[in-house]
Amino acid sequence: MTASVAHDFNNLLSVILVCAGEIADSAGDDEQRARAEEIRAAAERGAGLSKRLLQQGATDAATLDPVALDVAIIDALPLLRRTLGADADISLTSSGGVPRALLAPGELERMLLNLAANSRDAMASGGSVDIRTAVVPIPAGDPHLPVGSCAKISFTDDGTGMSAEVARRAVLAYYSTKDEEEGTGLGLATVQAIARSRGGDLRISTTPGSGTTVSIYLPAVRESGEPLALRPPGRAPSIPSV
Repeated sequence: MTASVAHDFNNLLSVILVCAGEIADSAGDDEQRARAEEIRAAAERGAGLSKRLLQQGATDAATLDPVALDVAIIDALPLLRRTLGADADISLTSSGGVPRALLAPGELERMLLNLAANSRDAMASGGSVDIRTAVVPIPAGDPHLPVGSCAKISFTDDGTGMSAEVARRAVLAYYSTKDEEEGTGLGLATVQAIARSRGGDLRISTTPGSGTTVSIYLPAVRESGEPLALRPPGRAPSIPSV
């Protein structure tokens, strides 16, 4: 079923790509041409996602790349701004020295876009989003994260926030507080599934009326893909300076 839907979706994207190209080629001004190029770029990303869905199950460790997280987030900012809308401000802050993480192509962008869509819906009258990156030590005893160094991406909005009960259920597939036509309930579930498939996790901090922070944790690796001193649970960690 997934492959069938991805195939049909890819056919629709082909039409969008052709039309966007025609608009870009015949645009009468730079702004119109830039908008058409954004449509084309988004459709190309969608086509890439469809291809990965068609190849679902074939992704293994050999296909993962050490992704420079700060660089990848900067590359995704134009699409995140479009997703959030004109009434939302977005900023990126890094602690510096943020390591890489092993991800399949497009996975970080998928996670960020899902978070941006949730923040947009939580800020109906506009607001601000702050993305922060850092490397953090993980002690022994965490139920999902390995002992050692993890890259942390915090995605914070100043929207409506969630109650403790809603936050607890927010990562469940198909759970949503939105109207049926406004949401599928798959956004945070998708982000958590990707993060956990790469050895990481998702954590939510929120207060009703005071916004939400969703933090993505991913095991840190060097440029070569070698883990940054990750040790099995139960052994005393030795956290390197990064």
